Amino acid sequence: MKAVLVGGAAVNQYAPTRLTFDVDMVIEEGDEVAFSDALRQQGFERIHRTENFVRFKPPAPGFIVDLLFLDSRTFHAMWEMGRDITLAGRSFRIAAPEHLICMKLHALKFGRESRMDRDVADILHMMKQCGWTPDTDEFSAACSQYGTPDLRDLIRRRWTS
Repeated sequence: MKAVLVGGAAVNQYAPTRLTFDVDMVIEEGDEVAFSDALRQQGFERIHRTENFVRFKPPAPGFIVDLLFLDSRTFHAMWEMGRDITLAGRSFRIAAPEHLICMKLHALKFGRESRMDRDVADILHMMKQCGWTPDTDEFSAACSQYGTPDLRDLIRRRWTS
């Protein structure tokens, strides 16, 4: 079973550390049962499920685990660009900053206004990690595909080199 760490725990590997209350991982959609069974065997309880997502509560105080399901092509692209790290004595593959930026843009496009400042700050830090600026073609393409023109303009205004 393969998973790629995303969300706050992954962002913290590229940007100044910020508080996070869960562990977000993307998995290939066909691996949901295997991952769910493994988490249940460790005492986690499934508390929410949608078509593309499942959330598990830990057996004791700890981190909620969110699994996001991706199609095979998207998952393997994220896996290939990711890098291996060790966190709390365990090995993980974390998403590349480029993929995390795209996920943040998508979350902001469809998400809550309350996330705006934190997610934009995360995007700005990760842009520097992958060599993007508000003027690079890669950033413009990511905004066109996953964000909005207003998000692109906001990030341009907040950019400092």
